[in-house]
Amino acid sequence: MQLESLDVSRNALSGDFPTIWSSHIEVLFANDNFFSGNIPSSFGRMSELWLLNLANNHLTGVIPVSLGRLSNLQLLNLANNYFTGMIPTSLSKCSSLKVINLGNNSLVGNIPHEFSQLSELYSLVVHTNTLNGAFPSLIANCSKLQVLDIGNNLFGGEIPISVTNISKLRVLVMKGNNFIDNILSEIGQLKSLQILRLSSNHISGSIPHTIVLFQAIAIENQDGFILSTFDGYYRDGLAMVLKGTKQYFEYILSTLTSIDFSNNELEGEVASNFGNLKGLRLLNLSMNNLNGTIPNSLGEMSQLESLDLSRNHFSGKIPRELEFLNFFGSLNLSNNNLSRIIPQGMHITSTFTESSFWGNPNLWGCPLPKNCTWRQYAPPPHPISMRKEKNNIEYPWYKIAMGLSYGVAFGGMLSLILTRISWRRKYFNKVDTILKFFFPWMKNLTL
Repeated sequence: MQLESLDVSRNALSGDFPTIWSSHIEVLFANDNFFSGNIPSSFGRMSELWLLNLANNHLTGVIPVSLGRLSNLQLLNLANNYFTGMIPTSLSKCSSLKVINLGNNSLVGNIPHEFSQLSELYSLVVHTNTLNGAFPSLIANCSKLQVLDIGNNLFGGEIPISVTNISKLRVLVMKGNNFIDNILSEIGQLKSLQILRLSSNHISGSIPHTIVLFQAIAIENQDGFILSTFDGYYRDGLAMVLKGTKQYFEYILSTLTSIDFSNNELEGEVASNFGNLKGLRLLNLSMNNLNGTIPNSLGEMSQLESLDLSRNHFSGKIPRELEFLNFFGSLNLSNNNLSRIIPQGMHITSTFTESSFWGNPNLWGCPLPKNCTWRQYAPPPHPISMRKEKNNIEYPWYKIAMGLSYGVAFGGMLSLILTRISWRRKYFNKVDTILKFFFPWMKNLTL
């Protein structure tokens, strides 16, 4: 019998990675261990291999060119290691590749143009490397691509219009690069897009109104299916800041929606109909030069959990419509030019602290200390709710029941003593015995 599948993942195995493998192995999972050393070039002789997962180890060296001979390879996951050098162009010969994850290594160079030949590819993750050059526009030829994560690299230049041709794209992460120029108005053509992260670049211009055309974000209540599943062997994950804390999602649900344009050079106003994106959960426009008023329509985003508009030039009042957001857990409107009183509804004033509003000189009311009188600004209790409070007064029923039981017992015994001669005699004889036991000098006395 020949070995066809080997799974030694999630152990504490260490040492150099083995150099000799059976050419008949189809599945090899050695992820989440402490293996070190290089991937042997002999891997190229494993002609039957179609799943290879070596992520989360201490592997070093370059990615072997010989992997390009694995014609049946569909999954290649080498994330979270210490690989150096360039991404081998030979991988484009693995025409069956569906998932490539090389994230969090020390790779250099660009994404090979030859990757445009990977017609079956639906997930390409290369974040947190030192890759550079222009946006890999030829990736647009990968018509089945759903996840593209090139964040935290050194890519630069303009965002090419060809990216809007990837019609099935659901996750586009380009944060932490050197992209410039405007956000394409044609980006609204990506009807399936649910996560768009362009933060920490040098993007300028205004936010295009076509953003509201993202149909996958406009759906208020949608089915929560998992993206990019690979028959249970692989799921795309994503790190996000949600409700003020960094969270890692081991898989991406279709209900996980986010738009992050923070730390750029955007200017102008936010479209008044931005609230059409009713399924949006996270919106971050902080650290830009945006101005105008905060659209009232944001209050229509019923799924919104986190809103960050800090460090801009927004003016006017805070929309009271934000009070109606039931899932609201994180709000930052600090360092703007907002004015008038903070809406004094119970949700905003009880959930968020002063830090959510400071840096707005003309803004006042609780929770800011300026003109904050809780009794004055808190909404008066409704008469109906007051009556309910009176009706819902809690009584110490346990103590009442105990008192009643003792009273009934004592009263019953007293009535028997008073009404029945035999009980009365027994009672006083018992009392007489007890007294003579404790007080011997009473033995000569009789009742």
